[in-house]
Amino acid sequence: MTETDKREKIIKIRVSATELQQLEANKTCKSLAKFMRETALNPNVDMFAKKADAGLIRHLSAIGGNYNQIARKLNKGEWGPSNNKEILAALKSINDAMEEYRDR
Repeated sequence: MTETDKREKIIKIRVSATELQQLEANKTCKSLAKFMRETALNPNVDMFAKKADAGLIRHLSAIGGNYNQIARKLNKGEWGPSNNKEILAALKSINDAMEEYRDR
């Protein structure tokens, strides 16, 4: 939009309460009008892109940290064949944590 293109036109649309909640939940910026303009006027925008769940990102980061701890102990030789039970227990705890989010 250039400076000469002033937003003077108004488009009225009716939505249900549920649709409004859905629009508010899906918007990727503070302004619903800006979100709707950018989504409708830009064909490259994925209209169904969701915001990343901050809790999920933290959880995945923790899981990655756990994998790194296991790899570090294995690579430094701190864990070997005699530590199979500890290795399996650590991997099982990671798997359990991942299963917690799998069905969300």
